[in-house]
Amino acid sequence: MLTSLSFVTLFCLVAVVLLLALPQIIRKPGRYIRSVLAVLLIAVIQVVAVGLLVNLPMQYVSTPSELWRMVNNQQDTKVRISDTQRGSNIVAKESGKAGKRVPAASEKINPLTSPALPGQEEWIPSFKPLTKGRQLTVFSGPKSGVKEQVVVWTPEGYDPADKTTTYNVLEFIHGYPGSPVSVALALDFSNNLQTAIDSGEVAPTIVVIPEGNVGLKAPTCADVKNGVRTATWLSFDIPKMVRSSFPNVSDKRKDWMITGNSSGAYCSARLGILYGDVFGTSAVLSGYDQPIVGSWGGSNSAGFHDNTLSVLMGGKRPWTVNMYVAGARLDKDSLQLAKTFSQASFKPGDRIQLSITRKGGHNWATWREQMPELYRWWQEIRTSATPKAAQIKGVDSTLTPDAGPGIFSLMGSGTIAFAAVLAILGLAALIYRVPKVMKTGTRSAYLLSLGGSIAAMLMVIIAVLLPINRLGEFYTSLAEIVQTLTGVG
Repeated sequence: MLTSLSFVTLFCLVAVVLLLALPQIIRKPGRYIRSVLAVLLIAVIQVVAVGLLVNLPMQYVSTPSELWRMVNNQQDTKVRISDTQRGSNIVAKESGKAGKRVPAASEKINPLTSPALPGQEEWIPSFKPLTKGRQLTVFSGPKSGVKEQVVVWTPEGYDPADKTTTYNVLEFIHGYPGSPVSVALALDFSNNLQTAIDSGEVAPTIVVIPEGNVGLKAPTCADVKNGVRTATWLSFDIPKMVRSSFPNVSDKRKDWMITGNSSGAYCSARLGILYGDVFGTSAVLSGYDQPIVGSWGGSNSAGFHDNTLSVLMGGKRPWTVNMYVAGARLDKDSLQLAKTFSQASFKPGDRIQLSITRKGGHNWATWREQMPELYRWWQEIRTSATPKAAQIKGVDSTLTPDAGPGIFSLMGSGTIAFAAVLAILGLAALIYRVPKVMKTGTRSAYLLSLGGSIAAMLMVIIAVLLPINRLGEFYTSLAEIVQTLTGVG
C-alpha cells in the first residue's frame, strides 16, 4: 500500500488540491478556530505526502501496520533463542567428553550448503530479470520454511556456464525498515562494485540480498524456539540456493562475506560470529552492540544479554572471525560498538578492522562511501594467511572525543529550535494575513496567499523532519542528503 505508485500518486494529488484550496478555506475573517484546525490538518497531510514520496523509491515501509510495528518496537518476553550457543555446541561435539583438541575449521564452506542434487529443484528458484544486472525471486527456504524476496546482482559478463572464473559471494542484510530492493537501488553495485572488480581491487563477486525482516517484522536474526528460523534462512537456505543457482561461486569460507547496514549490520555480525563455517568474513555498517531491534526475550533476559555482540565474540567457536566494523562519529551506536571492540579480547587468529569516520551519519551516502575500502579489506583478508595472534586495527579511529553536532548544524539543537519557531510564526501569519489579503478577491491576491501557504507548509515540513533526523542520527549535512538522493559521491 505505502509503496504503491497509484496510492502515493492519489495521496499526493489530494495534498496538492488541499494546498491549492487553502487560501479559499481560510479566507473568511474571524473564524480562527476553524482556520487553525484546517491549517494544521493540511499541514499534517503535506508532511505525510513528503514521507510517502521519500519512502516510495526506497520501499522502506510497505504497510501502515509495518510502520506501526517499527515505531512501537517492543521486545517479546516469551521469545527463546535456540542458536546462541551454536559455536560452543560445535566445539563440545568435536572435542568430545575425553577433552580432545578441537580441529581448526575447514577452509571450505559448510557442506550442508552444497549445491542441490538432481531432483532437488526446490533449491533452484526462477529469477525475474531486472535492470543493471539485478534479478528478483521469491524463494521458499526448504530448511527454514521462510518464504521471502531475494535480489541477486551479477557483474557484467556473468555466465553460469563459465568454468574459468570463480565468484565471491557478498550477502547483504538490509536494515529495518528496508527491503532488498532498497539496498540494490541505494548501493547500485553495477557502479561501485563493478568498478572495484574492473580495477582488480576485489575478485569477481555476486551480491545476494535476501529479505531480512521476515514477515515484515523487526528482525530477530536468530532461530527462535518454536518460531521463525531466520538464522537458518540467512545462513543455510540462502547460501545453498546461491550455490545451486549460480554453480561457479566459490566454496571457500573467506570468499563468502555477510554484511549489512543498521539492524542488518547487527545481524551480519551475529551470523558472522555464530555461522563462521559459512561466512569467513563479515562487515558491520553502522551497527550496534546490544540486540535493540527485534525480539530477544526482553532487555533483562539472558537471551538479550547472550546475544550482545561483545558477549558472542567471547564465546567458544572453532573458527576465527574476520570482521570490518564501520561507522561515523555522530552515529553514536556505531561509535560505541567500535569502542567496545577496541577494548575487547579476541581469539587467536581473529582479525578486526575498525573504521570510524569523522564525517557522515546513519545514511546511504555514508555507507556507499565506505564500500570501496570494505572491498579492499576483504581482498586483503582473502589473500593473506590467518595470523597466529588476534589483530585489531583502526583503534585510533575510535579515539575521537564524544561530541554532539554543532548547535547550528543540520542536527544541531539551534537549527531545530529555529525551524520550529519559523514554522509556528509562518502558520500564525498565514491564518492572520490570508483573510485580509483575500478580501479583494483578485487573482493576484489568491496567488499571493497561495505563495504564503506553500512557504508556511515548507517550514512545517522542515521543522518536522529536523528532529526526526537528529533522533535517528541520519544526516549531518545537506550534501549527504543530495548524495543519497542522487547516488553521487
